[in-house]
Amino acid sequence: MAKSLVTTLAGGNYMARAVEKANVTNLTRVSGTASLPEAPRDVQVQPAAGGVLVSWKLPVNHDNVAGWRVYLNTESNLAAQIRDKGTRQQFIPLSSGATPPTSNIMVSAFTTLGRESAKVVKPAAALTQSSTTIVPTVPPGYTEEAAGGANRSLIRFPGELQYVH
Repeated sequence: MAKSLVTTLAGGNYMARAVEKANVTNLTRVSGTASLPEAPRDVQVQPAAGGVLVSWKLPVNHDNVAGWRVYLNTESNLAAQIRDKGTRQQFIPLSSGATPPTSNIMVSAFTTLGRESAKVVKPAAALTQSSTTIVPTVPPGYTEEAAGGANRSLIRFPGELQYVH
């Protein structure tokens, strides 16, 4: 039996290679890659009563971002870990008072394999204590960009038995 022209030119079974490529693409989407994610963009810190509201934007290339880590003052003090790349705000409680201390807030992206981007560092301080409570609002322009979320049912973190729901 003679081979078809497609099989001959492709150097093998074209359909089997196409299926394998689709499987590898899906595995990469689910499991992540070993490459480092890009750092979050445009990190902003807004003072509030009793803490600060930290907001950021997706990196330009966010395909391998699975979530975010927010640190307070040191890289060993993890204040929040967010396992949803569509969530890009976090309230961090800080001490207030007549002269609230300045702290450093660090935000980074991570992949499903746990690889972490560079940390973006911003100084922060809570509002001074007063009789009025000021609640920060979403920074201008943040609602105009797509959230960048994916089908979260396909994301699986190491050590978890089930996919994120």
